[in-house]
Amino acid sequence: IEVSSDYPPGFFNELYCYLEMEREAHYYVANCLIPQLFMLFLAWLTFFIPMRDATDRLAYAVTLVLTIYATAFIFAEHLPRTGSDTTLDTFTTFCVVMGCLPLIITVVMERTKFVVDRYYKIEVEDNGRPLDPREVEERKIEKRLDREADDEEVK
Repeated sequence: IEVSSDYPPGFFNELYCYLEMEREAHYYVANCLIPQLFMLFLAWLTFFIPMRDATDRLAYAVTLVLTIYATAFIFAEHLPRTGSDTTLDTFTTFCVVMGCLPLIITVVMERTKFVVDRYYKIEVEDNGRPLDPREVEERKIEKRLDREADDEEVK
């Protein structure tokens, strides 16, 4: 074997190679970014489901969060392993967090509604004006006294 070179024969300590690589972004945009953005949009539509249908609202939100997770896991199999987070990893984490927010907000709203309904139930007059809590207590006392008076009359 004959090797010709402009350099004198011997050993060299350095080797320079230049590689030019290009990654096609269309694959990642079409298979990861767009589906996750679409599901994120759907997750935020949770707020258009009326609160009276809280069970349906929660089921819808949980389904979308799980779908975002599933999409992220399926797509992660096709990504190369790296030692640090890529922009795509950060985007996926952002989508998961933003997809969980409607679920968390719905749970907090439902719990707040439950507490308010149970402990601070506001009574309303016939004309729709909310009663002052003192008026409510006075009316309860009046009703109790009326019942006790009726019970004494019956005896």
